[in-house]
Amino acid sequence: MLGMRCQLFEKMNDLFEGELDEHDKLALVNHVAGKMLDNPKLALQAAANTKEQFGASPDYKSVMMESVSEGLDKYQDMAKQVLNSPQVQNGLADMLLDLVYAEFAKRRPTSQATQE
Repeated sequence: MLGMRCQLFEKMNDLFEGELDEHDKLALVNHVAGKMLDNPKLALQAAANTKEQFGASPDYKSVMMESVSEGLDKYQDMAKQVLNSPQVQNGLADMLLDLVYAEFAKRRPTSQATQE
């Protein structure tokens, strides 16, 4: 899995331009892949075809593009809500606190992490 992830990032670095970090790129890939995995038509096609046949299906690229477009709309809508609402800002901050703090705690040297 780690090797696949490294290959994915290498391909994305070659594909996308601009000041995008791995989190930006991974968010896009995770969103699009998740939406594609939720598509029942693609699920049936994947089960009935080889990978090459599945990738050549017109539905494959069509669903991918719909997922990209939908993600753009939804991320813009969510970002606007965060930027325009103190209530949403506070809620997001609360949701992220445990996650972000725990991730930083994992990065601390062992002696420092056990002193809490």
